[in-house]
Amino acid sequence: MGDNSTQGCEAKNSLSRENSMPKAATTFSAQREETNVIMVPKDLDSDRGRDLKEFPLIGVKLEWFTQFIAECGGRDALAAMTTSDMCEKFVKPRTEAAQVSLCEMLAADPKTTSFVSSRATHFISHAWASPFLETVAAIENFFSEKVPNEVAESAVLWFDLVSNCQHGVSSHDFDWWTGVFMNAIKNIGNVVMVMHPWKNPTPLQRAWCVYELLSCIQTDSKFHVALSESEHEKCLNELCENSGQFLTFLGTIKSEASQAGKIEDKEAIHSVIHSTVTFTVMDSHIFRVFENWMVFAMKRRIDGLSPTSDSDAMIRLQIARLQQGLGRLYKNLSKFTEAHLQLTISLSVYTDLLGREHPTTISALQTLAELYSLQGRYTEAENVYVNALEDYRRVLGNTHRETLVCMENLAAVYRLQGNTTDAEVLSEEAFRHQSATQGEADNIVTMNSLAVTYFSQRQHQKAEALYVKALEAGRRVLGSSHHDTITIMNNLAMFYESQGKYEEAEALNIEALEQYRRTLGNSHMGTLQSIDTLASLYVSQEKYDKAEALYIEALEGRRREIGNSHPDTLESVNNLALLYKYQQKYRDAESLYIEAVDGTRQTMGSSHHNTVTFLCNLALLYQAEGKTKEAEERFLEAISGRDPVPGKNKPALLHAMKCLGVFYGEQGRLMDAYELLRDGTEGALKVLGTDDPDTVALRNNFLLSLWSLGMFYKEEGMLVEAAKFLRESADEAAKFLGTSHPDTLEMEREAAIARNLLVEADK
Repeated sequence: MGDNSTQGCEAKNSLSRENSMPKAATTFSAQREETNVIMVPKDLDSDRGRDLKEFPLIGVKLEWFTQFIAECGGRDALAAMTTSDMCEKFVKPRTEAAQVSLCEMLAADPKTTSFVSSRATHFISHAWASPFLETVAAIENFFSEKVPNEVAESAVLWFDLVSNCQHGVSSHDFDWWTGVFMNAIKNIGNVVMVMHPWKNPTPLQRAWCVYELLSCIQTDSKFHVALSESEHEKCLNELCENSGQFLTFLGTIKSEASQAGKIEDKEAIHSVIHSTVTFTVMDSHIFRVFENWMVFAMKRRIDGLSPTSDSDAMIRLQIARLQQGLGRLYKNLSKFTEAHLQLTISLSVYTDLLGREHPTTISALQTLAELYSLQGRYTEAENVYVNALEDYRRVLGNTHRETLVCMENLAAVYRLQGNTTDAEVLSEEAFRHQSATQGEADNIVTMNSLAVTYFSQRQHQKAEALYVKALEAGRRVLGSSHHDTITIMNNLAMFYESQGKYEEAEALNIEALEQYRRTLGNSHMGTLQSIDTLASLYVSQEKYDKAEALYIEALEGRRREIGNSHPDTLESVNNLALLYKYQQKYRDAESLYIEAVDGTRQTMGSSHHNTVTFLCNLALLYQAEGKTKEAEERFLEAISGRDPVPGKNKPALLHAMKCLGVFYGEQGRLMDAYELLRDGTEGALKVLGTDDPDTVALRNNFLLSLWSLGMFYKEEGMLVEAAKFLRESADEAAKFLGTSHPDTLEMEREAAIARNLLVEADK
């Protein structure tokens, strides 16, 4: 970009083992979040199959299951049986003669009629291949922990095993069933999906269960998830041990891969979903509800534990473990205030009971640093990471997995502050140890981290090689839907955009954004970064209308989710201003640039590379408007913190020096231009290398300044100065362009003329 915006300069979602997680809705039973109108297919729009007489909403009360299990031989006898087994062994034989549903038989019997109601309140979505007792346990657990007693007592369950007649089911065609499902769920109003097992729920692998969820979304019914107590415990324990388990869950769930007993049913269901809400919306809806369930479950477990005194260390540690897990979850859901409270409390307990150098305490310290980094509090994050890394090195050693994770995370914070030198040292150390001691999955994360560092240092060949290798391994080992793989896709897309490989960049960016929206939702920080990245690509392609819509979505989302002063929000402000400048909407661009400059200077400091970049961009805007006084003031602010040692200059500062040098040249201030461009070129050669685009731009403008000065002095008759600068321009051109380059030859010719004129003048 001509204005050197920060789009694509830093991979904002740099991978760590404590990556951010999806944004939660406000209640654990979410209504459909989308506000757009979803059209029902025409074949579902008729009254056919909607007559309730064809599909009675009869259901059973919760307590009936206890009696039914006892009648069938008890829990031990049924332990290995699926719901399908229960149908074949018990339900079908009992209803064979009457050819009715089991509910209808129960209603006709005075002894069991109290268990039945003609108006179901909850539709149970489950997999017939799952253990029957596990399904029942999940339903019981749902009503015992998530629903008020009065609601649970009056709940009536539409459970297909007993509510449907199990005879002649296959005689109905697909259109009949889709109409029935849509109408039934609309009238019932609640869908409870049994998520068993929690990591890869079987119902989401079955097309008809997915269709039930579609019906729930299209009819604005409430969607809930249910886990048995045993699955509940597994889920909480694994999330407390490693919050990355939820990332694995997100990567595993893909309703588009669901199957049906009949291939034509699967194809018909998938076709309907594609033409209405899309699978992306379906999966996102599931994830948001499950996130809220996790928060609810952890808070409920914490509230259920209460130490009898301060000396009850075991209970206090159990609570601290859950609080740390909840804090990580809040952090990953971008609920930073709630996360900070839980993480600081758990850290205090660990420090008090286990000591500062216990690995659990150090882990809690690192998690707090991750929170600070996500909040854009980079100085605080750096300080905490440095302490945690020192503790890890001393307690666990340099090659332990946790030590290496801490190295990568600290390197990411260094990058975000423009300290690429220290970032490279840490990233390379982590990569070296990781490759020698850890598994391939861990190494994927480390490769991405090092690639981001190389990219920020303009070491493009190294960066591309690592990005490509990391993405290949991510797809193969983790899967294309895993959060880490998606992040690498987005990072590689940014890299390709910077290299002008727009076709490759767009394909990866669109794939990454689709996966982000599906798994993390539209408001997650990773999703918003991917939106911003795609907008940047469209700006590079001059597709300004597409870019504007995406930039506005990213900016509005960041303002809402992380606030106006967060570094990511301010980058979105800058990027939208850049677009408005290209569209010549100068007034809109100016107000946004000023906001970006003021906000970044306040939060990051005057010498931060983003502050320098945003000031330079504002100066370029004023220059385009002809406001030379304001332009020079902003340029001077941008370079005011430059290091007197050229080799220590950073890319953003070097770019600002080039822009001010060009500005001075256009103003006729040739000596000022020459001095700035000379210093900038020396710095770029040391920092960026010979072939970097910014080095080439600085070098070319430096040569132009030499040539312009020489020709100016020649025209003014100042032949000593003319001979000096024209000779220098020819020598520099020979060094940079080669002795046979046309520009070099022209400069040699003018240098010879100046020298001859000087000799003649001396005579």
